[in-house]
Amino acid sequence: MRKFFILFTASIVCFACGSKPSEGETVVDERPATLVYRHMYIDGLFYNLYDNYTAEVTFENPNGSEFNYSWFETEVEIPLTVTYNDFTYDITRIGDYAFRGCDAIKTVNIPDCIESIGIEAFAYCDNLSYVSFPNSIKSVDHSPFVGSNNLICPIYNDYVFAYMPASSVGTYIIPDGIEFIGGGAFSGCEQLTAIVIPNSVTYIGNAAFYFCKNLRSLNLPNSVYNTGDKICWGCTSLMTPIYNDHVFAFLPYSWEGEYAIQYGIEQIASSAFWGCTNLTYVAIPNTITRIGDRAFVDCKNLYAVNIPVSVSVIEDYAFLGCENLTSVTFPHTEIQLGEDIFSGCYNVQISYEDY
Repeated sequence: MRKFFILFTASIVCFACGSKPSEGETVVDERPATLVYRHMYIDGLFYNLYDNYTAEVTFENPNGSEFNYSWFETEVEIPLTVTYNDFTYDITRIGDYAFRGCDAIKTVNIPDCIESIGIEAFAYCDNLSYVSFPNSIKSVDHSPFVGSNNLICPIYNDYVFAYMPASSVGTYIIPDGIEFIGGGAFSGCEQLTAIVIPNSVTYIGNAAFYFCKNLRSLNLPNSVYNTGDKICWGCTSLMTPIYNDHVFAFLPYSWEGEYAIQYGIEQIASSAFWGCTNLTYVAIPNTITRIGDRAFVDCKNLYAVNIPVSVSVIEDYAFLGCENLTSVTFPHTEIQLGEDIFSGCYNVQISYEDY
């Protein structure tokens, strides 16, 4: 339910009509921001402008498909604010694909008003060699710097780890204090053999360690309570399961036979067992509350699953492509089921038991 409150003694201001609060008025607005102007060209950059007077840098969009600022030279300077129709908007985000493929760019100066960076915002910028990364940034979406191979130093601030150069080798210790590992942060670091995660990290984004083919050691501290999708996808050299007291994150692709998830673990992460084609049975303890989306995709030899009474959510496509799954037992309790959780399970039989 959306809530909208305006607290002041003068007349009510209508935000939908574009009226900005005057000085001295106190406004509490819990609505999600609504996009009101799209791809507006202002002072050399394109912006999306929102009704809460914030803005995000976006891409050139003459025909709906172009991502490239083709006229740029070497340096990008993101301003603090932008003005349009006599209203000033605070720039808080660099949006999805904003500078993707801008080969001319060499440096990007991000001011300390930016709070987040979108999907592939600076991806495949072949000549990009420097990006400032202020502490105002608290989150990044998937792979903001992927393919920008001229970036030779890690990119992070006191809170967010965003990028590791693909050329990195050996062991890397993530600095203590980091709380957020961005999606795709270590993507394609094929020569890394070990990554040490400090116990300050609470979240690991989608495909964070994507195709780190030679990664043999990765810890998951108990500070991590949630992970994104496919965090260890393509990590074929990981030979031990990755989990902590709260989250089961990854089972090695080469695992054969049965596996028992440790008692006390509360959730099976998205894609945790994806591609374990020789896995035959998983014992799920009565502490698991969530089975993430695509958790068991293509576990082609998985034949039976018993869902414990503790489970309250099974997310989309959880058992997609488990073609030999024939027996699934549910408890007589209410469970929120995602979309097509047994898609491709051609002979599955569902039963119910009291535990």
